[in-house]
Amino acid sequence: MIELCKDMEHLKSLVHVSTAYANCFVRNVEERFYDYSLKYHHLLNLVNTLPEDIINAITPQLIDSWPNTYTFTKALAEDLVRTENKSLPMGIFRPGIVTSAANEPTPGWTDNHNGPMGVMAGVASGVMRTFQCDPEVIPNIVPVDFTVNAMIACAWDIASQTEKRNEDMLIYNFTSTEEAPISWGVLCKNAVSYIDQYPSEVTCWYAVLLINKFKFIYTLYALFLHWIPAYLVDLVSRCVGQNPRLQKVYEKMDKLSNVLNTFCINEWSFKNTNVQNLWTRLDSQDKQLFPFTMQNFDWHSYLDNYMKGIRMYLLKDDMKTLESSKIKYNRLYYIHYSTLISISFLACWLMYCLYSVII
Repeated sequence: MIELCKDMEHLKSLVHVSTAYANCFVRNVEERFYDYSLKYHHLLNLVNTLPEDIINAITPQLIDSWPNTYTFTKALAEDLVRTENKSLPMGIFRPGIVTSAANEPTPGWTDNHNGPMGVMAGVASGVMRTFQCDPEVIPNIVPVDFTVNAMIACAWDIASQTEKRNEDMLIYNFTSTEEAPISWGVLCKNAVSYIDQYPSEVTCWYAVLLINKFKFIYTLYALFLHWIPAYLVDLVSRCVGQNPRLQKVYEKMDKLSNVLNTFCINEWSFKNTNVQNLWTRLDSQDKQLFPFTMQNFDWHSYLDNYMKGIRMYLLKDDMKTLESSKIKYNRLYYIHYSTLISISFLACWLMYCLYSVII
C-alpha cells in the first residue's frame, strides 16, 4: 500500500490503523514511535526462509515482550511505516479495545464476538460465570462509531498539518482511560445488571459473573462453575443419545480467557494529546457530524445499549420475545438461588458428618 501511495501525486492523507497495545511492553504509552530489537524486514526474512513448523516453534522467543502475535505484528507494521513512508502525508491511528456502537448506525450495534463482546455474550446466555480479570484495573474501551469518526477526523488532520511528516508524523492514541475511566469491576457489575432488563430467550441459566485477578482462584471458580457442570450435563446428554457440547464451549471460553487476561489484569496509561487537540480544532458542525470525544461519556447509558445490542445482534434474539424471556429468566432466578441454598445445606451437612466422625 505504501509503495502504491508513493506513485499518487495528489495523495492528501493516508492513515495506518494500528492498536493502542502495539507498544504494550511499556506502561506509559506516548504518541510517538518506539524502537524494537527486531525489525520488520528481519521478520520477513525469517518467514520467507524458514519452514512453518520452525516459525511456530520460535514464535514465543520472537514475540518476547508482547503478549500475542497480534500486538507483535502491529508493532512491526509501525516499524515498517516509520522506515518506508518517505515523506508521505501519513499518520498512525491507535484505537483501544473497540466495542459496540454508542450511537451509529444504532446504539448497541455490533457484529462480532471479539474481546469483551464475546465474554458478555457468554454471560448473557448463562454459560460463562467466571473470568480472570482484575476488578480494579481501568480498561481502555472505545465505541466502534467513535473510533471510525476519530479515524476520519485524523485523515483531515494529517492532510492539514503538512509539517508533520517522517519521524514527526502524527500518531493518535484513541483511548478512554484519560477522559472516561471506568474499572473492570464497575463495568462488569453494571453490564450484568442490565441483563435483568434484557434477558434472552436462549439464556440457559441466571446470569452471574465472578471475576478475580488471581489465576489459582479463577481456576477454582472455573472448576466448580464451568467444568463440573459441563461434565455432568454432557454425561446426561450422552445417556439420552444427544451429542455432548458443553465441554467444547468451555474449551473455547478458556482460550478466550487466556487471550484476554493480559489486558484484564494489567493497566496502561495512554497519552492522547494529539486526539484531544484534534477535537479542539474541529468546528461545531464537524463535532456534530463526527463525535468522538470521550469527555463526559455516559457509561450507564452505553452499557444499557451494550447489553441490548448483545441480545439483538449476537444472540439473534428479537425484542418481540422480551416479555416471554423475562418470565423464563425469573424462573431461572429462583432455580439458581434454590440450587445455591441446597448446595450450602449439603456442604454444611457434610461438614457436620465429618466433624462427628472426627470427634
